[in-house]
Amino acid sequence: MKKFILFIFMIVFLTGCDKKNDILAQEIKAQVSKDVGYLSNLEVLYGVDFTNKSKNWKNWIGLDDFYVRIDDASVFYGYPIDKIKIHVSSNMNGDRVLNVSLPAPERISFDRQISNLKTRNKSYEPVDENGDILDVEKEMTKRLDKILDSYEPKMLEFSAKVTEEYFEMLATNYGMKLELQFEKK
Repeated sequence: MKKFILFIFMIVFLTGCDKKNDILAQEIKAQVSKDVGYLSNLEVLYGVDFTNKSKNWKNWIGLDDFYVRIDDASVFYGYPIDKIKIHVSSNMNGDRVLNVSLPAPERISFDRQISNLKTRNKSYEPVDENGDILDVEKEMTKRLDKILDSYEPKMLEFSAKVTEEYFEMLATNYGMKLELQFEKK
């Protein structure tokens, strides 16, 4: 009979803990939604330039033609908010644990625009060493892709670290331990 009463007490106790944990999880989700600007967005600005110069034999002063273009690319890294999974549980010691599961950080948005364009002659078309006309947009895209290949893995890693620090702070503020996991792609 004592075991049965103890069993009933444990069920009632655990049910009460689960409800408190669910309420706490909802409160934390609301806080994460308010803080989403800090959490899911790491903005990185990249600059790409293209310069081309050639002799202008038509110009009697002898000034070379030139073409200089600078593009700015703004990239946001982070997580779609709807993919963040948050759960509060209790461990064997009775401590509350904030369980967070996130997808791997990713590129959320990308915006590129020309920030500066200078040329001596508006009709000047950049040419390569063979005199063939260059596709400036294609050249800029190649250069930007090379930069992204080099820096993007570091930015994704940094985004994950910032997110981990955010959730550590959040767990500490609520008096909990943190269990954070990033899902594999």
